[in-house]
Amino acid sequence: MGSDTKEVTLGNIISYWDYMDHAIPTYEEVVPSLAKLVSIGIIIQGEEMSWKCASTLILGIEKLFNGRKSIKGTEEFKWMHSYLTEKYSHLPPTTLNLANLPDPQAFEVAVKKYIENF
Repeated sequence: MGSDTKEVTLGNIISYWDYMDHAIPTYEEVVPSLAKLVSIGIIIQGEEMSWKCASTLILGIEKLFNGRKSIKGTEEFKWMHSYLTEKYSHLPPTTLNLANLPDPQAFEVAVKKYIENF
């Protein structure tokens, strides 16, 4: 995810997911995940289907990883995933207005672009 100033796009998310999981995510995996992260304040919606990390997450990462503002490598990513799952998995899905989340058609377009550029 982008820093508190850099936003990432849906294409970036699909690419990162593929890199970490070795599979292209489905709409049903991505959208509820984004919705939950937005609803609990871990990420913030940007413009035109883009997102960035909330500054509280950046501060937490800096504290955990000795001043770095990002997670590097598979092991750190897996640790962060495990931590977020343990801490927030019990929370219900968001009730916020999530107009900036992709609809199925926009998601399919992003996947096709990713595959074409792969």
